[in-house]
Amino acid sequence: MPLSTSSFEGVERASRLRRGSIAVLLLVIAIFLVAFEAATRLVIEHKSKVQREVNVEYAEAIAIQRHRPPAPRQLLVVGNSLVGHGIDMDELRRDLPTDWKAHEFWIYNTNYDDWYFGLRRLFADGSRPDVVAVVFAAIHWNATGIRGDYSSQYLFSTADIPQVQSQLDLDRTTTASLLFSRFSKAYAIRGEVLKVLLNQLLPDLSRMYGLFKPGPTRHISDRQFVDVATRRMLAYKELASRYGTSLVVVVPPLPPPREEHHAALREAAERAGVHIAIPLSGEDIPSSDFSDDVHLTPQGATLFTSALAQVLGAEMNVSVPKIDASRNPVMPARSANYRKSTTE
Repeated sequence: MPLSTSSFEGVERASRLRRGSIAVLLLVIAIFLVAFEAATRLVIEHKSKVQREVNVEYAEAIAIQRHRPPAPRQLLVVGNSLVGHGIDMDELRRDLPTDWKAHEFWIYNTNYDDWYFGLRRLFADGSRPDVVAVVFAAIHWNATGIRGDYSSQYLFSTADIPQVQSQLDLDRTTTASLLFSRFSKAYAIRGEVLKVLLNQLLPDLSRMYGLFKPGPTRHISDRQFVDVATRRMLAYKELASRYGTSLVVVVPPLPPPREEHHAALREAAERAGVHIAIPLSGEDIPSSDFSDDVHLTPQGATLFTSALAQVLGAEMNVSVPKIDASRNPVMPARSANYRKSTTE
């Protein structure tokens, strides 16, 4: 019996030690996570230029309110890096009519689905622009998918996560990750932090990415593209109309014009009853004014912005009625689009 009692006490002692070790480990992990979250919010969010700009632009976007003339009317430009690298916002503000005030909010690597829920959140958080301009090339209207946890933190609302899951047919693990990202900035941007660290340690990493660049995507006919783009433009228009905001689709140039699908985009916009602005084609801009197969150089951005301002300025002052939120007006489609040659 004494031996049995001694063995039992030994097992109990070992069990208590294990429980104590697990508790200590969990406490250490919790402290680490809290410290990482605090560091993200207090240090990374303030040190990172990209994160600062995202936060500032979001704050400005949700503060936009409509006012009766003579107060300036409000234009909100949203999208991905085609906004950040393709539109010179300072020049756009200078070139637009004086009774308009332009704002921007853009996030890298985002597409249709990101901004459908992104616009829902902006409107839910109080943003009330007179016009919202969505800047997408054809590839972004056709793409399906989201920028994962980053979009969940900066574009989605918690209440929309179930619809995100349903619309994109996400598995439970991915959905849980999106939900956790709504509450933790550290978790949401962990991938971005890792990229920065890797680029610091391996300066040639970006070149390695180029070696693994995926090949061309499956070709989609103009007819298939029209059907997809029409449905998606209608979804954006109906969402904006609920808040008395008009929608304009802005299409930036791409260096291979065959990928632009301008005719299909115009047809989709006409079907959806929205305005579309295609100021320039890839053929209108010298190849030297593209920094890669999608983005413009600063010089190219200046050229495109100048043409875009003329289109938006004319349309917003002539074709667009002054917004009355109770009537939910929608901007009409144009049958033709301004084209400006680089020789003009």
